[in-house]
Amino acid sequence: MRSFSVSLKVLLLVIVPLALQVGLLIWMSSLQSEAEAALKNAEHMKLLSDGINKLNAEEFESVNKLGHMHQLDNTTDELIDEIVRRTTDDYSAIKEQAKSEPALFEEIKSIERDQIRAFSLAKKVRATEDYATKVTMWRQLGYQVQDVMYGRLVKLARRYSDLARQSSEEQTEKRQNFQKVALWGGGITMAISAIIGFALAGSISLRLNRLIDNNMRLAANRPLHETMSGRDEIAKIDQTFHNMATTLEQAARRERAVIDHARDLICSISRGKFTAANPASFELLGYTKDELFGIRVVDVIAESKDVAAEFVSSLRDHNEGGSVEVRMRTKDGRVVDTLWSTQWSDEEKSMFCVIHDISERRAAERLRQEIVHMITHDLRTPLTTLAHIFEILIVKRKTEPEEKQLHYLEVGEKSVSRLSNLVNDLLDIEKVRSGQMTIELKPVDLSLNFETCFDSVNATAESKNVKINIHDTTLMVSGDSDKIDRVLINLVGNAIKFSPDGGAIDLYAETVDGMAKVVIKDQGKGIAPEEIEKVFERFHQVQGTQEKGSGLGLTICRAFVELHGGTIWAESEPGKGTSFCFTLPLATVGKVANTAVLADT
Repeated sequence: MRSFSVSLKVLLLVIVPLALQVGLLIWMSSLQSEAEAALKNAEHMKLLSDGINKLNAEEFESVNKLGHMHQLDNTTDELIDEIVRRTTDDYSAIKEQAKSEPALFEEIKSIERDQIRAFSLAKKVRATEDYATKVTMWRQLGYQVQDVMYGRLVKLARRYSDLARQSSEEQTEKRQNFQKVALWGGGITMAISAIIGFALAGSISLRLNRLIDNNMRLAANRPLHETMSGRDEIAKIDQTFHNMATTLEQAARRERAVIDHARDLICSISRGKFTAANPASFELLGYTKDELFGIRVVDVIAESKDVAAEFVSSLRDHNEGGSVEVRMRTKDGRVVDTLWSTQWSDEEKSMFCVIHDISERRAAERLRQEIVHMITHDLRTPLTTLAHIFEILIVKRKTEPEEKQLHYLEVGEKSVSRLSNLVNDLLDIEKVRSGQMTIELKPVDLSLNFETCFDSVNATAESKNVKINIHDTTLMVSGDSDKIDRVLINLVGNAIKFSPDGGAIDLYAETVDGMAKVVIKDQGKGIAPEEIEKVFERFHQVQGTQEKGSGLGLTICRAFVELHGGTIWAESEPGKGTSFCFTLPLATVGKVANTAVLADT
């Protein structure tokens, strides 16, 4: 049945009961016709029976008159003729009724002939003079009348009376059958129609309810029922619905994948609390999406409570495609710059937000400002100095004493050296950023690096009346000797800048947790606690420094140390000096040289 269309099923629901009704009506019509035929036959037989009985009664009356004809000598012939004529008319009437019954018609004709002969014999009896002959003929006439009236006509009347009764009984039986067929047939037809109707309606209703349940399951994100079999409209709708559900599920999966893999934090906020978030919440704020659920927005805004509350209350003001910047606090206390794009939903009564991390952009803007400052100050100053020196040497080379000219050349050499160092620092930073900085790891004797550092910076230290104390060491590390020299020279040179007149700098190494720890300790004024974590950032200058540098030295130191697999940090207390420490891996005997590549720091 499921291969039939619903319209065909409905058509069958109409046609089958209609066909049953038509069949029942044809059957009832046939029974009605049979009953009417039986009624007509009964009436016909009754009419024949009544006609025969009437004919017999009239013949009986005629015979009675003939029985007294010896008293009616003067009227007997006329009476006989009248009886014959009337008998002929009666037989004609009964023969007219018996035309449809050939056997009856012939039987009546035979009786009529015998009756006429009997009346003819009556005339002969009247005409005979001989008494004996008359008695004989009269007796013969009596036998004939008796045979006709009490024999053949009576039997014939009785037979057709029985036939009339049988036809009447048959007609009654036909009518009873008609009533039975009408009642039982109507009931059976109704029952069959009801069964078919209930079966079809139940099947259609059950499958429609399954469709409705599938709709509810789809809305509730629950598994759907199996696809219906069949080729009717309901099965096709169910198949189309399953295809649509599959398509929606795939689209939702793709949408969820896009949201889950988005770098921006996508979340919903209701009544000032986070109600949902994508996995980017962990990367941005350090909270998983489950941990972020229920947290108040003001608690992650890195502003004062009043400013945070005002920001949350003003979110809906930025609903028309606008955006707003705000600083947020991560789970571990860091502060990140973010850009919020919001959209309010009246249906959900929630605010949907896309939070973009703009910390890198803000850092890039600060870096740009620092680069501009460095170019306008650190690069322009030596270039201006060189321009003045060249101008003096060209214009006054004949008038200026040789000693001054040598002094100008020395100043110019220092400016060129400064520019060269600055360019080298920028090139190193770019290599660090692009991941192109490589080192060759080999066993290195730290004492040799200490000597190289001392030779490089001692002249500068003496010019500032600063003493460098090199402590003996026998440690061997695995690293790149040139890069280690750069780190030591940068850190000791930096310590010289901050050391007071007559101060001292200690350089020593020790073993800590299987690593070589190198310490550069000065007696300067120290670094404020809030600046400790910033000293290794690019272009950062410690507040209060008299001698300005490029701001890249410590950044390069950190990059080189981390490239070796070590760490670098600063320990300081205001007024008590600063210690810069870094670790290097100890050399292993027989270890094969290895190459390391530094990624962007």
